[in-house]
Amino acid sequence: MGTESRESESTPSARSEASANRELPTRFGRYVLLSRLGKGGMADVYRAQALGASGFVKPVVIKRIQPEVLRQQSSVRMFIEEARLSAVLQHQNIVQIFDFGEHQGEYFLAMEWVHGKDLYDLTRRASERGQKVPLPLACYIAMGVLAGLDSAHRACSAAGEPLKLVHRDVNPTNVLLSFEGEVKLTDFGVARVGVGPCEVRGKPGYIPPEQLTRKEPDARGDLFALGVTLWELLAGRPPFQGETLEVLKQTVALKHRPLRLKEVAPEVPAALCEVVDRCVRANPDERYASAAEALDALGDFLQSAGLRVSQRALAAWMASLYTPEERTRPVDPPLPVESARPAESTRPAESVRPVESARPVEVRAPQSPASLPRVTTQEPATPPHLAGELERVPPVRLLARLMVARATGKLRFENQRQAKELFFKAGRLVSVRSNLEEDRLGRYLLANGKLSPEQWLRAAGTLTPLSGRLPEALLASRVLTPNELAESLHSHRSAVALGVLRWTSGRFSFHEHELPARDGTEDCLGGLPLLNEGVRTHYSLERLARDQESLRDTPLLRNPHAPITQDELALSASELRAVSLLKPGGTLGSALSSLRRPEDELPLRRVALLFTEVGLLDAA
Repeated sequence: MGTESRESESTPSARSEASANRELPTRFGRYVLLSRLGKGGMADVYRAQALGASGFVKPVVIKRIQPEVLRQQSSVRMFIEEARLSAVLQHQNIVQIFDFGEHQGEYFLAMEWVHGKDLYDLTRRASERGQKVPLPLACYIAMGVLAGLDSAHRACSAAGEPLKLVHRDVNPTNVLLSFEGEVKLTDFGVARVGVGPCEVRGKPGYIPPEQLTRKEPDARGDLFALGVTLWELLAGRPPFQGETLEVLKQTVALKHRPLRLKEVAPEVPAALCEVVDRCVRANPDERYASAAEALDALGDFLQSAGLRVSQRALAAWMASLYTPEERTRPVDPPLPVESARPAESTRPAESVRPVESARPVEVRAPQSPASLPRVTTQEPATPPHLAGELERVPPVRLLARLMVARATGKLRFENQRQAKELFFKAGRLVSVRSNLEEDRLGRYLLANGKLSPEQWLRAAGTLTPLSGRLPEALLASRVLTPNELAESLHSHRSAVALGVLRWTSGRFSFHEHELPARDGTEDCLGGLPLLNEGVRTHYSLERLARDQESLRDTPLLRNPHAPITQDELALSASELRAVSLLKPGGTLGSALSSLRRPEDELPLRRVALLFTEVGLLDAA
């Protein structure tokens, strides 16, 4: 994401933006805000840099929720939902989300920075020069958006269930084009997940007729919006014109007066007109059934017409519209002094050890202190706020209670010579340390197929005895891109932290207000939704049935004073269905006996476990 604000310098909002820019650059957690790109309905958008160890810098876009919006719970939930959705959307035609966190009470998203312009700006620039987007390039842009939509529409939750996602805001301002010719769909802020009626969302002129009549939205609504966008590119003007109310009336009237591209753009081949007209039909049943089907139709047209188009062609045409100065990457201002402090300077010296040289006959995981600090087996110096045995208090209960209580501090687990430390900040897990060999980054990447033995050998060749940092070696050897490395580090730390859910013996202690020397926002692994992911991963049906045997005939009562709501757990569709089976005053046994399908037992037991641990249910 990297478009510029279109507000005039004479407007009050533009003057406010200019004033805000004078206060930049400024430090924002582990990011530096460089310049303000614009202001949306509920968030400010900044071009920024992510800072890492040893001078690592990555350009990003920070989307920071506005302070006044924090008082609107519905808007905050929408912002959090956008982050949660974006985490499962991984596609080259979708702007990537690198991070979601909270800094000084403000929620933010760290997003991919696209050095280019949005489609609205491109068409405006072309119109100023008396041009339209060339037909092959219009198809190429539409096909990129369709490829992104196809991936989003088919996206599944971590539990493997279809999300039934609908973007609901496909329009030229949300289609980003890089100066390298990339096409990326952005802004899933009003996306819809699941089924059922909902509020009308989107930009007038691109909202499908069925949503204006409050019918349930589905993926075909996004095809309508994409069809309107392509119609606009080929015709050189929007199909609906006038004030907002007039545009909405014209959209509803499509049932009686369908759009026909040929009438306003006779130069467009009839075969392409048919594809566009089918996308913008009023009846969703008459449109293409999926984004993939529309994508194939455009591809078939280009092939039959003998037209060739590529990313380089789009980049070349954009170069003809924008000056070299406009296409040059911005020069960043000097960073604040505090941002240059090495992130690893507070790491204990004893954690840095030489790395054994790699041998072809055996793949060894490296010592990688930069990716996961080591924890010693010595007792902490400060006395614990609470302590006990894991045989009596399972880890899932400890994590749940600390998250619900919005606790800040260090939770330490020990079992003989094994130790882990989990750090919480306002109830969110922000960092983890471990001395387990299996928790090393190299072992994790190899075991989970994120790194092949050949790639490890190539990375090991760049390791030095003095640093021995695997992340830097993976970047230096180009085994992983910075984006892939960031994702791997985040998933690794989350897996290490959630691994304590397997522990059934040992001791625990919680040291209130004790945090690592570095800023905990550097990791920001997550809260209750992360715990839910851990339960899904580490609690099998057999384990749940064994652990819940004593609970089977105990009445379960809804807690009217519960400190959280079930929405904060990010339940899957099957888990939401399971909630309805837990009747007030009923038992787990009666809920199990009412199941119609055997596969529903696992989500029911998981929900029962989570609800009792976080306080949504009380066992009488």
